[in-house]
Amino acid sequence: MLRKSLTFAATTALLVSAYGLQAGSAQAATFNFSYAFSSGETLSGQIEGDLADDKDSVLNLRNLKAAYSGLPGTSFSFLTPFKFSHFSLSGRGLNFLGFNLSPKTDSINPNMGFSLRDEFFSNSATLGLFGTNSTTVAYSNREDSEEFEVFSRDRWTVAEAKDVPESSAIAGLALLAVGGCLLKRKATCS
Repeated sequence: MLRKSLTFAATTALLVSAYGLQAGSAQAATFNFSYAFSSGETLSGQIEGDLADDKDSVLNLRNLKAAYSGLPGTSFSFLTPFKFSHFSLSGRGLNFLGFNLSPKTDSINPNMGFSLRDEFFSNSATLGLFGTNSTTVAYSNREDSEEFEVFSRDRWTVAEAKDVPESSAIAGLALLAVGGCLLKRKATCS
């Protein structure tokens, strides 16, 4: 009976510690971002990416969900298909682009999108009509833009979204605890 209890305790401890290590070792994170244009309109959304070792650069962007307050109903959920976009928590070294339609086409097509750039050769915040395909982004000019201005780090905000445990993980731990109670009860009844 004591042996069963020790085996159960050891198994439970191993499973719980393995779950904790798995949850803590992931580099992927979800970020909420916002850019306030000088017009008063805002581009905001959420994206997943990998926080680099410098704790500022976010690479391997994916799962974009963004909207612009000046065009209700317009959403941006497509990134460039050639791993071109990246951003930083500070706004330095930013080259972040998103589009309304998938740019994965053979010919260049008009595509509503945004570009936030703070690099040594380009510093701009643009929301407008771009030309995109699988390998190219033709940047929007002032005439085809809703917004076209110099990027300001003061109006860029990013915060890591707080992780909430998945319901399946909580259910699994609850079942593990119930199973332990049942084993203990069975052992004392025998």
